[in-house]
Amino acid sequence: MSESKSMVLSILNRDYTVECEDGQREELTEAANYLTRQLSLLGGRGAGDRAYLSLALSTAFDHLRARKVRENCQTKVQRLSTRIDTFLEAANP
Repeated sequence: MSESKSMVLSILNRDYTVECEDGQREELTEAANYLTRQLSLLGGRGAGDRAYLSLALSTAFDHLRARKVRENCQTKVQRLSTRIDTFLEAANP
């Protein structure tokens, strides 16, 4: 298990210290950069609650959709793996 360490993320020119594992650093930095770009498109700090809620809802929707895609891919891979195993067992009696 990776050790949790602190790192500083910059979002809208403000620094935030978060805890993460070593393997998450690059992805968290990428996520913070994405969030900054999206918030900037909404008007930055003066965007208001509705804009932030809209961004949060959109991000949550994308996350759930990506999770469904990942689950579907895992199911397909499992089915293909089972078919391959069945074929190999039949070919090598």
